[in-house]
Amino acid sequence: MLVGRHDTITVPNIKLTSSARYCSVFPSINIKGSIRHLQLRPRELDDYRQRCEAVLRRYFKRMQWLLNGSRLIFSTLIHKRVLILVDTSGSMEPYIEFLKKELATLVWEQFYPNRIEFNFVQFNDDYQIWRDNLVLPTEDNCHEAIAWISTLKANGNTCSERVLKFAFEFHHSTQPIDGIYYISDGKPDHSTSYLLEQVRLMNTIQSNTTDTKRISINTISFCCQDIDANQFLKQLAHENNGRYHRSTNNSREIHLFMHRLQQDKTYDLELDENLLPELDGDDIKRLLKEIVKARLYLKQAITFRSLYNQQDSTIKSSATTNGQQQQQDECILIGPARVPMTEAWFNRKSTNLYT
Repeated sequence: MLVGRHDTITVPNIKLTSSARYCSVFPSINIKGSIRHLQLRPRELDDYRQRCEAVLRRYFKRMQWLLNGSRLIFSTLIHKRVLILVDTSGSMEPYIEFLKKELATLVWEQFYPNRIEFNFVQFNDDYQIWRDNLVLPTEDNCHEAIAWISTLKANGNTCSERVLKFAFEFHHSTQPIDGIYYISDGKPDHSTSYLLEQVRLMNTIQSNTTDTKRISINTISFCCQDIDANQFLKQLAHENNGRYHRSTNNSREIHLFMHRLQQDKTYDLELDENLLPELDGDDIKRLLKEIVKARLYLKQAITFRSLYNQQDSTIKSSATTNGQQQQQDECILIGPARVPMTEAWFNRKSTNLYT
């Protein structure tokens, strides 16, 4: 494998220039901040493709895991000491039974097996905490938590500022926590800009404590279709070292599309624009971005292998002896130094492949 510079230079072998304009077409690597294009021999190209396919299989396995059970609704809880803030205002009334069912699933799927210490706080006109302190996820505590969850009722307004202030006071005065998980279907009673500013003031490192970082606030948009409300929840998470997740009950279509994407071996299938809003969580979007990148790399590998096969066929037909054929095969490289760089050639070979 040879490495070529990313700069615009004349390629000696074909006497043509290769510029950054076609950077995304060729296999490349970042070496100390500099993008270098790769020239791959056929056996290296085959190995590269096999490794990309293995990575893509792992990505799909991870995506299936993220889209199952409580992770589809609440994402993955990554903290070991958490306070769960549950919006039970009047706007949650259509979804309250669904919410209670999914919270019970969350307790058994994530708190219990992962040994996450937890506590619940419901809020509407006011807030109400379940226990005075965090509890260990024992069977008894999990059963009691679910019994408390079953009593939740939706009514009143959304006192987001007061419940967040209480969460910070709980952390500083009662018991330290690693993360806050804020579950809501919309905007707070106050203006969103006001609440964001108040949270910035509240979520500071106290000079009289041993804290070295701010509390992570993770937000879950629960059955919310309001673009502004979702943007607020996303901003609240991103400004406070947290992750944003958008819950969905459209799992059948998402799983069906992921299956089609996984079965597409030509790597021509594009993302379904109708499903993109449903895949708006930070974890899913990061993984989806890597899947798209891996599929692009595989598409490139297939294209270059096809070019090699065409060139190899030409060489074999013109070779007069086995010795000549072997010598020529060894010099074949796939990469910018061996591919014509005229715009007409590029458009003919790769229309719509790398957009």
